[in-house]
Amino acid sequence: MKIRALLASLFMMSVILSLLAGCSVINRQQSFGPTGFTLSPQENYDYILPEINKGNSVSFSFSSSGALVNFYVLDSNNNTILTGNGGNKTASGAGSFVAATSGQYSIEFHCTGILSSSAVTISGTIN
Repeated sequence: MKIRALLASLFMMSVILSLLAGCSVINRQQSFGPTGFTLSPQENYDYILPEINKGNSVSFSFSSSGALVNFYVLDSNNNTILTGNGGNKTASGAGSFVAATSGQYSIEFHCTGILSSSAVTISGTIN
């Protein structure tokens, strides 16, 4: 009797596993940051995002204080897909995009100050 119950359980587990094998994975929201860094005058900093899949929606925001900070979002083929700035003194900026391709994306920050540095903090989500 115990062998029959064990075989029935194994059969049910194999049915469940084969059903799960055909299911698509549900993407869960992934957060990144907050991460802070300081940019010296005229310095660039590449913030590397976690791996992104085609169709993911990415939203980010950052704050900066000091010199003007520009940002450039680069896709997995190193193409600029979004640009903007966070103003100067104490300011913030934000952006969002939907990934056209899978791969490694980055946000490049550039301090435009000639004599002044800038402190930046970034955070965001990937859906």
